[in-house]
Amino acid sequence: MAGCTTIITKQGVMITASAPNISCSDGKTYFWSGTTLTAPFGMSSFNVRSFEEAVGIVIGYYGGRTY
Repeated sequence: MAGCTTIITKQGVMITASAPNISCSDGKTYFWSGTTLTAPFGMSSFNVRSFEEAVGIVIGYYGGRTY
């Protein structure tokens, strides 16, 4: 995932991914560092293998991507 990527989810939230930040149109921002994805309010996912996987986790949170 090179550069900046924008994805629209099934819930209508627009996600802009530019490593290491993942910004959402609902005002939430996620941060990926090494193997940790940090979500708003201090929640974290561990053992995240790549930035692409981190983006996939955020997309899944919003119901998946539209096609």
